[in-house]
Amino acid sequence: MTSTAYADVLAVLRTEICKVKDDLPPDVDSSALLMTDLQLDSLAVVEFVARVEEVYRFSVPDEDWQTLRCLDRVADYVLAHR
Repeated sequence: MTSTAYADVLAVLRTEICKVKDDLPPDVDSSALLMTDLQLDSLAVVEFVARVEEVYRFSVPDEDWQTLRCLDRVADYVLAHR
């Protein structure tokens, strides 16, 4: 994994999460926990998941999403599975 690829994925994830919760800053902390720190409710998480799946054109099993609690982990997952 290159740092450029990681940065590119993280930029897309930040854009998508800000579409779900528009009061987040565009440079949202990638280590912030989605539900606790960023205060996404379960519906917002589902919407974010759907956006990520659509952008990267793959499906993420529910059991995997339960372990992806911050943007850093989501970015690592995307890079490993795209």
